[in-house]
Amino acid sequence: MNRAGKNRVMNRVAASEFELLSVIRALFDAPGHGHGGQHPGMIGNLLRRRRKMPGGVGPTALHLIEQTMARGVILTLVRRGGWRHRDSLSDGQVVSGRLWQRHPPPAFHFSPFALHLCRWLTSQRLRRGECDPFTHRPATIADELLLYLAMDLTDQAGCADALAEQRAARSSALCWLGFADLLALKSSTEVPPADISVYAFASWTSGHGAVVLEALQFDLGQRWVAMERRKRRLGRAASIVAVGRVQDAVVRAYFSALSSAGRTDLAAFVITAARQLLGDARDAESWEPALNPGGTLHRRSDARHATVVFLRALTTVRQWVEQARAVRFFDDGYKCAQLLLRLWEPLGDHGYTRAMSIADRIESIEGLLE
Repeated sequence: MNRAGKNRVMNRVAASEFELLSVIRALFDAPGHGHGGQHPGMIGNLLRRRRKMPGGVGPTALHLIEQTMARGVILTLVRRGGWRHRDSLSDGQVVSGRLWQRHPPPAFHFSPFALHLCRWLTSQRLRRGECDPFTHRPATIADELLLYLAMDLTDQAGCADALAEQRAARSSALCWLGFADLLALKSSTEVPPADISVYAFASWTSGHGAVVLEALQFDLGQRWVAMERRKRRLGRAASIVAVGRVQDAVVRAYFSALSSAGRTDLAAFVITAARQLLGDARDAESWEPALNPGGTLHRRSDARHATVVFLRALTTVRQWVEQARAVRFFDDGYKCAQLLLRLWEPLGDHGYTRAMSIADRIESIEGLLE
């Protein structure tokens, strides 16, 4: 045995701590990279099995948890979009490059919430109505990012219902932005919750919150593409209406926060998602919701309006674009205006016109009666 082998120290943890570490590592893996080096089914089985956790964790496991979280929060932002070369705003100036080239290294901090969440995920049998309530609330940007990752992990594992029911997820603006449909379908009412407001998104338009959103633009775009495709296949008019109303509330609050903060560039994921969706479905027939037979004409009409909520949201972005076009090169904010115009180019006015044409057709009386 060589000297390196003699000096290597094996970290030993209890079986329950190993399972806890497995879940934590899975949280920080980007989509398509597996789950903590394990088969996705293994993590899914781990999340759906109830186990008794000890009152605390040992010093070795605690050190590994802190190390994994500290490294994982940066790595996941890089993997989920921070590696992409793009333009963004920093202190009112346009900066270019990858995430770490545009901004100084952010200092993310987890509160005790993070460990509580990971222990809850590991100990509970994540099935709707079968797990203990999770009563803790996120206290930092890093906490909310971890909660977002937990929603993603449980969604991939097919057990997001249990987490979507918890108050922590329902009080997180970032979770509403990324998982509006999952949270909407777990609401006891169709009225959008009070948690969705412009104030909820205020912390995400500057500082570390804005850095996180910049990194997640591609990830959010893919989520809204998937969300729109799933919505059309829900079947029940009531479900489509519930999702559409929450989507509308989320987008309105988010756009208001972006406009107030002068960070319209953080709507890039909406433009990207619209372009992809319109590329997949070039005519109104492709946007037809697959409604179950029956139901009142009024209810079916509401469902059709809800189907095109996302397309109608482009109207606000188009208004921003028109305002940006009016900014002259010697005016304040010219570079910021040009940034929005560059982001708009992949969709363009032609794509916007087609989107409105599809929305008009879906909402028309002719479309309803077909």
